[in-house]
Amino acid sequence: YALIIGDLGVEDVQTVATAAARDATNGPEFLAAVAALGLEPRLLTGEEEATASAMGALGAFPGARGVVADLGGGSLVGPPEQRQERMAKGRADVDMAAIMGAQMLRVFAREKWPETDAERERLWIPMIEDFTALSDYAEENGVVLGLQNHDESSFCMTAEQALRILHEVDRDNFTFLWDTGQWLGAIGSHPRGQFDPKVDLYGDYLEPTAPYASSVRAKIFQIDTGVETY
Repeated sequence: YALIIGDLGVEDVQTVATAAARDATNGPEFLAAVAALGLEPRLLTGEEEATASAMGALGAFPGARGVVADLGGGSLVGPPEQRQERMAKGRADVDMAAIMGAQMLRVFAREKWPETDAERERLWIPMIEDFTALSDYAEENGVVLGLQNHDESSFCMTAEQALRILHEVDRDNFTFLWDTGQWLGAIGSHPRGQFDPKVDLYGDYLEPTAPYASSVRAKIFQIDTGVETY
């Protein structure tokens, strides 16, 4: 993005960091790396982030009245020592979703895919246990969970992984939030505009998982670059 901004001659650049940079243990190092690119990152407070989100919604829907909520997005896979913290956040998100009457609470399986089978299984088993436990807690509160696929640092970046999680959790209220672009090596994956030409987005990913989708994040892509267009 820094290279694109420079090529386009953009002079007024506002670079902000949000909750991920506030919460991450290596947040300061990340911001330093961004600054090394010639940008001036500003870490927003929680209140500033909420205000910016609200202004974005108002910009898209002028005159809108009501409540805008960006809820969920937590991951239930990661280092064992952070397991209790992840579950506590998940239950808190479920509580808030129940209070607000949210139709679905989005959850992720975000963690770098390990290089060895042994390490994958070491993280996979507790992930399934925690997704199952959170699903049961959510059911008690009338909340549906939606697992979203994501190709960047994820245990749910292929159809095989997504279906395995869904089958092993096996709860009626644990559903699939189907992102049409965020698949490993597919058009629309990360980094934007880069994809594996050998990947068949429809055959490899969308067709096997479509029957399990309870909600869809549909995306449109520029055919020549794969960059998302809204």
